[in-house]
Amino acid sequence: MNDRDLCEDKRSISGSFSWHTDAYACKKYEADRVLLYDSLLKRLHSLNFSSILDVGCGKGSLLARVNKFDQSITLAGLDSSADKIRVAKRRLGEKSDLIICDSEILPWDEGSFDLVVCSEAFQRYTHPERVLSEMKRVIKPNGYLIVGDYWKITPLRQINNLFRAILNNSLKIYSKTEISDLLEQYGFKLTEWELIDNSIYILVAQKGVSIN
Repeated sequence: MNDRDLCEDKRSISGSFSWHTDAYACKKYEADRVLLYDSLLKRLHSLNFSSILDVGCGKGSLLARVNKFDQSITLAGLDSSADKIRVAKRRLGEKSDLIICDSEILPWDEGSFDLVVCSEAFQRYTHPERVLSEMKRVIKPNGYLIVGDYWKITPLRQINNLFRAILNNSLKIYSKTEISDLLEQYGFKLTEWELIDNSIYILVAQKGVSIN
């Protein structure tokens, strides 16, 4: 993936974006994304799984890297962008199950996957509770959810969230407490949360018994 591809993805997250006037921000985003993917793969290597669903898989970059280290793993992914799914299908071939759909309604049976991963997407969900409920449904008993997303320190996080709320933008950057409470509410137990380079976080949560 080249710099302009990365910046196209940044534009979809942050709204207007000028390649010419904000080249530094694009480079920083690229570096953060590489760090995020490397950190996610490190967590994946530490878990025992034979099937994975990437919610918000984009062009299939993460699934391709999973396939590279173990071709026996069953791959599945979804994204709302038909163009990105088309690229992902070319990249991963017939062995992957890639679907254009909404993250709030996952078209897989209950208990289909050992592991669900969500990178660069959770902060954009308008109804995260619906997404978590569906993620839990398709994860096997004692299976895992890994989320990787961007993070800001206090008070920048609150200012960012307030500004986006005023603009009616659903993007929200979560604190550790906020994401932990949300996971617990929808049947997950947080087992690991790590802040990396003060810019991204990685969490691992295990499917448990819902307290609802």
